[in-house]
Amino acid sequence: MPIDQQLEQLNTFFDDIIAQAHLSSLPDTFKDEYKDRLSTEIQKRIGIMALNNLEEKDAEEFSALVAKSQTTQEDVMNFLRTRIPNLQDRITEVLTQFQREFVKSAQDTRLKMN
Repeated sequence: MPIDQQLEQLNTFFDDIIAQAHLSSLPDTFKDEYKDRLSTEIQKRIGIMALNNLEEKDAEEFSALVAKSQTTQEDVMNFLRTRIPNLQDRITEVLTQFQREFVKSAQDTRLKMN
């Protein structure tokens, strides 16, 4: 899948979890900043999942790849696709878990504020 299509899907995912967390009424500037934070957290979680599913040699290569400033997200995904079976299923699991945690945290925060 082209990277622009992946980014569009990720943006839709962020919109969905923001709506599920009842944060849609917040100003767009806040939501945009929050999407950046969500994206950073998702990338961290996918990176952790990847490291946990790579052989030691591949994990070292992965770490070196992401450390390079010219490495693109597409480079990272291509690397992972060749080394992690069922990568897309594993990413979906990471996203689903994140979504559950985020929505629950937002609900818990709302309850504490009431």
